[in-house]
Amino acid sequence: MKVQLTELENTVVVYTLNRLEPWIGSEGYSDLDTKEISEDTKIPMNKLRGVLSSLEQKEVMYSYEHDANDDWDRKPKWVKLWLFADQEETDIESIKLKCQIA
Repeated sequence: MKVQLTELENTVVVYTLNRLEPWIGSEGYSDLDTKEISEDTKIPMNKLRGVLSSLEQKEVMYSYEHDANDDWDRKPKWVKLWLFADQEETDIESIKLKCQIA
């Protein structure tokens, strides 16, 4: 099923596609946090939250909480990471097709 993206949604999806890390997991794996996406795309955090929420509703991306603290003896540092929906079964071309990106 193809989805229609807004300009900001398209910016986030293209940015994420360009930052995929296939060596970590499947071809569609991404481990970007909200702050990193905001800083790199120059989308203000208050707008970005709405964009990411919309991408979740459209089943393009989803988030999960991750402990980013590498030191196991310290208090957890929880961050929200963003992934493409169905990343285990999705390749880059499928994401581009679903989001109508050339």
